[in-house]
Amino acid sequence: MVRLLLFFLPLLLYGVSLQERVANIIGQQKFMQNRLLVNTIFSHDERFYKNGSIDMLKVVKTLQRLGLISQKYDKPRQEQIEFITYIQSPLFFKLVFDVLQEATVVDYVIEKMEQDHDGAFVRVVYKSNLVADPVKIMKFFHKNGIKVLTLSHSNGVWRYIIDFSKAFLAVPELKKKLYFTNIRYPIWIVVNGQKKIVVRALNSTHWHPKLYIFNENFEPVEVIRKRKHLRQIILRLPKGRYYIKIADTFVLNNIQSGIEVFAQ
Repeated sequence: MVRLLLFFLPLLLYGVSLQERVANIIGQQKFMQNRLLVNTIFSHDERFYKNGSIDMLKVVKTLQRLGLISQKYDKPRQEQIEFITYIQSPLFFKLVFDVLQEATVVDYVIEKMEQDHDGAFVRVVYKSNLVADPVKIMKFFHKNGIKVLTLSHSNGVWRYIIDFSKAFLAVPELKKKLYFTNIRYPIWIVVNGQKKIVVRALNSTHWHPKLYIFNENFEPVEVIRKRKHLRQIILRLPKGRYYIKIADTFVLNNIQSGIEVFAQ
């Protein structure tokens, strides 16, 4: 499936004009109904190019501002969202599901997930009267080093083809010390080159450490899970770049008062 989709990637990206891209996003009917407006707004193509390629975020922002991308429907309808990339990376799936949360897509069903040497693919199905905001999705991708190559919307299917080659997890980076308070979700941090890391619960002795360590490619390195409460835990890491997820073995309320992380 991934190989088949990526076979058509050059056809989707090259030789397609800016206005054809607009038509693919808003649909042929809406495009024809608003052709004069679209021709006027997008007549100066150079305004929508960045570093030699179409700035899809700027295009989508403009279409949304013009009211040509709906933000909600009159009644709930079933829609699909597809994410396709030609890079194989464990980080792809995390960021795809993070972006769905960012766009407030809830109660979705994962219809298909695939990954092979040619890339990765995810399709989810959901029913709502709210549109999964493409501006929010693209901003989140941009923040995490992901470029949207093309976007289309047809017959209830939103399809994002993305360049994942420079993707990273946009989380706080440990320089010397980090503090976290009012914790409601697991904490993610990135460390780069520090070999000894101390994670300490603030004003609490009820932390039961649960930590996941991933390397730069987001491949799992180690899982630490303690059933007894500890004030702190010390991590010794080989030289390199790592993502660390910090939580509690039982409930996050045990660290709600705060966590500090510092390098030694």
